[in-house]
Amino acid sequence: MLTFGVLSRDSSDSYLGEGLADAISARLGQLARMTVTSRTAVRRLRGVGMLPPVTLGRALSVAHLVSGTLLRTGGRLRVTIELVRAGTGTQVWSGQFVRDADDVLAIETEVAGTLAVRIAGPLTGAERAALGVRPTRVAEAYDLYLRGRFLFNQQTREGLERSLQLFDAAIARDSGFALAHVAVADTYFWLTDDFMSPREAYPKMKAAVDRALLIDSTLARAHTLLGAILLSYDWDRTAAEREFRRAIALDSTDATAHFYYAYLFGYASPAGLAEMELAQRFDPLNPMINSELVGSLKAAGRSADAIALVQRTIALDSTQFHAWETLGDTYLATGRTDDAIAAYQHLLALRWTRGEASLVEAYSRAGRRDDVTRALAELEARATREYVSPFLVAFAYAVAGDADRAFAWLDRALEDRSGWLIDLRNLPAFSSLHEDPRYAVLLRRITSEHR
Repeated sequence: MLTFGVLSRDSSDSYLGEGLADAISARLGQLARMTVTSRTAVRRLRGVGMLPPVTLGRALSVAHLVSGTLLRTGGRLRVTIELVRAGTGTQVWSGQFVRDADDVLAIETEVAGTLAVRIAGPLTGAERAALGVRPTRVAEAYDLYLRGRFLFNQQTREGLERSLQLFDAAIARDSGFALAHVAVADTYFWLTDDFMSPREAYPKMKAAVDRALLIDSTLARAHTLLGAILLSYDWDRTAAEREFRRAIALDSTDATAHFYYAYLFGYASPAGLAEMELAQRFDPLNPMINSELVGSLKAAGRSADAIALVQRTIALDSTQFHAWETLGDTYLATGRTDDAIAAYQHLLALRWTRGEASLVEAYSRAGRRDDVTRALAELEARATREYVSPFLVAFAYAVAGDADRAFAWLDRALEDRSGWLIDLRNLPAFSSLHEDPRYAVLLRRITSEHR
């Protein structure tokens, strides 16, 4: 676990504290004998105050906790680090590093190397070399990259779009900056199907991944993203599996690779569940991963456990749209329609596109036809102003009982190459369409393009 408190008077330095923590964690994670908990989990614990080290260690399943402070002043950067044994809360080591403010990479490398020795013992030559690799030699490019990652981590539409501009600016200053190309691909992946058409986003994502792998073929995250493209856009399961396996071989702790590998198998299958459990082990507080675990709990008839899990996720970070969506789905599955409506309204307040479609389903279950009509009209109106996934509109019409409009929008979703179509036959929301002859035709069209 790694966090930095920023002591600088300039609040804009927050990006630097978070960026350094992410980068140092990533460097330490390169060592095969060290397992570093995902930084996403650490970020989600910030909102619950200063928990005792023993509690934090248990929540994150880690043996050591690392925290520190960062101060940039007078052209110098001072970083203070403390290493604590999680089981007892006792300090193992503390130290201070001072460098030129422009040379963030130097201090990042030195801190990572020092922590590695303090935690794992003496390093081999290969380990020292791996920790010393610089992703770019251009300080300005790296600063832009860290600013972009800070905005990317906010997971809002505005943050994603602005981060994309910063990553592109970093690449303009160093075209060989592989991690910046990976970040571009990652951003397009999060924009697609929610804020951007797959047919527009995935080709740009693929170009960025290809460029990253051309520069450095050992980047696990790039292989994971390539697998996601092959699975969700090219619908090539065989090639996708090859990339996920390659990513895991390069970095067995990559939670995202295990997550999508589980999606390829199906979460209910033994292989899928095994991969999902690994994903949760390496990123225990990830709302997307926990959402799928909630689905598994519901399928096993453990609705109370499912609700408890998603409520814990929301307690840690109430802005996580995946958690609110899953909470609403769980309430709806257990007949708590009013609670589901409240959860979906919170999702809509977060400005996530799936809120309106989910509300249509909940209003339909509650028999609130006027609200169904209003929500459908608002969804269609928004689709004329900005990108709304045709699949979501089809979903809304399917649960509202309008088969004609549902099929019309499903046709658009197929034309749009929506990744959600992969799982169409397993989604209960579309069960009302199964007896319609048009459903079998649609499935054949989807299957004909699957490999």
